[in-house]
Amino acid sequence: MWRHGLNNPKISLVVLAGLLCLTLPARMLAALTKPFWYDELFTVYLAQLPTLKSIQSALAAHVDTLPLAYYVAERAAIALPLDPHLGFRLPSILGYLAAIVGVYLFASRAFRPATGLAAACVLALSPFREYAIEARPYALVVGCVAIAAFAWQRAEEKRMYAVLLAGSLTMAVAFHHYAVVVLACFGAGELARLVKRRRWRWGVWTALGTATLPFWAGFPILLSYREVAGPHYWAKPGWAGVPSTYLLSGVSLAYWTALVSLAALATLQRWGRRKVEEPADGLRGLSGPEGVLIWGLLLFPALLSAAAAVAGGGYFVRYGWPFIVGFALICGLAMEFLAGTRRLAWVALALCAALFIREAFEMATYQRADVAGKATAPLGRLQAAETGLEAALPVAVANPMEHVPLAYYARPEQRKQLVTLTDVEASVRYTGTDSIALTVLALERFVPLGVKNAGTFLAGHSSFYLWCPTGQPDWILSYLADQGWSVKLTPARGAGLVYLIER
Repeated sequence: MWRHGLNNPKISLVVLAGLLCLTLPARMLAALTKPFWYDELFTVYLAQLPTLKSIQSALAAHVDTLPLAYYVAERAAIALPLDPHLGFRLPSILGYLAAIVGVYLFASRAFRPATGLAAACVLALSPFREYAIEARPYALVVGCVAIAAFAWQRAEEKRMYAVLLAGSLTMAVAFHHYAVVVLACFGAGELARLVKRRRWRWGVWTALGTATLPFWAGFPILLSYREVAGPHYWAKPGWAGVPSTYLLSGVSLAYWTALVSLAALATLQRWGRRKVEEPADGLRGLSGPEGVLIWGLLLFPALLSAAAAVAGGGYFVRYGWPFIVGFALICGLAMEFLAGTRRLAWVALALCAALFIREAFEMATYQRADVAGKATAPLGRLQAAETGLEAALPVAVANPMEHVPLAYYARPEQRKQLVTLTDVEASVRYTGTDSIALTVLALERFVPLGVKNAGTFLAGHSSFYLWCPTGQPDWILSYLADQGWSVKLTPARGAGLVYLIER
């Protein structure tokens, strides 16, 4: 019964819709309990600048590397009467849902509806779900890529699919410059289709060309950013980053090897069967061009790392998240190959039940959190320890990455007392990178956060406290000692590390 039921397109769609109706509120509630972290606060601060022109000015000043279109989407989201922790993350939540839908629609056509459900659940249960509640564009890009894959698959059926393909890919590139590399995956799939069918799909090629326009529009700023931050960028591309990206799926590299080998065998078996006979159940089966696209998306991190190395850009594991679309699809293919059509419905049912239980549990255990209180807890501990400190001396947060969230959540009177020190040249000298120094100093020009140039601050103070809330001193301690300042650890307890700095 389950085998026939879940392989019925209407029934599988109903099951998927039910899961999405549970996933949406579960992710929304999760977003309400998580404080903004350092990267997200760049989105928060820039999206709240008075005008789009001021945001563009901040981007031109290298405050952030994201395109302006992403901030347009964020401003539209925060215009809704929502808690900021939900409003700023709403685009990512919608992108996450779009990714689930896109994977299901692609897989249910290339394989079976039950396989589509299984693949969609693999994506929904992966660690990618945590990026659904992050105010950065990664989930949005993945959602656009998944919808684009579904539209590409059907582009010859109706003109609206070519339009959807163009819109999805254009938005993906408009939300993150690096998404332009994913066009190579779609181009490879389309070339494979051209070789097989001997017929051009001009609507698809037009869509691919149109999708490059946002990249070229932001290209001057990218070049400028590379000139300023590129020489000492914190995340240089390297092949070690590729396997690290695949670990984001939650699967170890050992299992990855087995999974990819299994999926490769399944791909060859599918293509061989398709050449010699039509499927007995009347389903299309996986075509060669679809397989090229799937494997291209899986290899996206390697393509992106190579492109970044050639172009002199940066690469970090979260930039490669579009691979999760290919990962979910090859998981569906591998499960169908391993379990067979008879048992696959049970596998899909088990995965649906796992997703249902997880979302239901998160909703049932949800508790409204004091997000600001959670974020400013270190400030409370510092105030409790201040009885043994000289009240007249200023307190500087040692690490700007810790300072930015504290400054955002602190009360106005607390915010006035918070400063952090940084220096571009010293940062390069002690850490080899100046990325954080450049970005926080640039952000300070648009949003006063108490970010001070270390040399200027030291010239005006003979003594102050240096505070390390998490007990992990930044390079600033070595810098101060080398400059001849006295560094003494105070007996303040429970507040991390507090140093008395004297000339």
